[in-house]
Amino acid sequence: MFRKLLKNDLSQMGSRIYPLYFIILGLAVFAKVMNVLSSHISAFQIIYGFTIMAWVCSIIIGLVYTFFVAIQIFYKKNLKDEGYLTHTLPVTKTSIVSSMFITAMIFTAISILISILSIMIAFYTPGIFNDFYNSIQVAWNSLDSYIQHFAIFSIIIMILSYMQLLSGIYCALSVGHSFSGNKLAYSVVAWVIIYIISQVLNAIAIFVLMWLQPESIQEAYREEVGTNFMYGILTTSMITNSIMLVGTYITTIMMLKHRLNLE
Repeated sequence: MFRKLLKNDLSQMGSRIYPLYFIILGLAVFAKVMNVLSSHISAFQIIYGFTIMAWVCSIIIGLVYTFFVAIQIFYKKNLKDEGYLTHTLPVTKTSIVSSMFITAMIFTAISILISILSIMIAFYTPGIFNDFYNSIQVAWNSLDSYIQHFAIFSIIIMILSYMQLLSGIYCALSVGHSFSGNKLAYSVVAWVIIYIISQVLNAIAIFVLMWLQPESIQEAYREEVGTNFMYGILTTSMITNSIMLVGTYITTIMMLKHRLNLE
């Protein structure tokens, strides 16, 4: 049943986002055509400039739109009138939340890949795909191990932060809709509380790190201490984001299971 639920969520979200993908790729193709024409006919340079602007805007809108569609679908299917049908399905609340969360992450990844693909199309030259791969490989190999580790940690933290943000909004909406009135207002209050908790948790983690590494304050000018402290900061950020992710995820499920008020 979970597979059918996930398939339905993917289909519903895809039907709203696929047209935007075609627009992004279409603008990229048009930008490439205008680029070729502008190199031979100067009159096309203005059109090429406006096309590039429209294409860049479409990429930004695509990424933002994907995020908001994920929230809107969760809101409509769980907390509005459609929730009466959703919560009568023979599946657990964990399956419902997990399906929507996985769907959101899948389309976020697709949106990023579409953006990258459109860049390659807009600036296409023979062998661009191999050049792109080789340039990344060369750039990566040129970095020392510390920078490589920092990049890996940073990417992981960005992914965790995005997941925690999405889960936090799901949680805030679920908490807000456990009340009988002013549900959106309570959702905003719940989000503010979640944000404060995350900041307090981050502050506690940093204080603990400083307590474990007091030399980082007194001898910050030493490179090895600075490196160790930076690793500590990145690690604590991963831990705090993971705690908030799990906490808000479980709270969302509990709210939908025990406190949901659709009246």
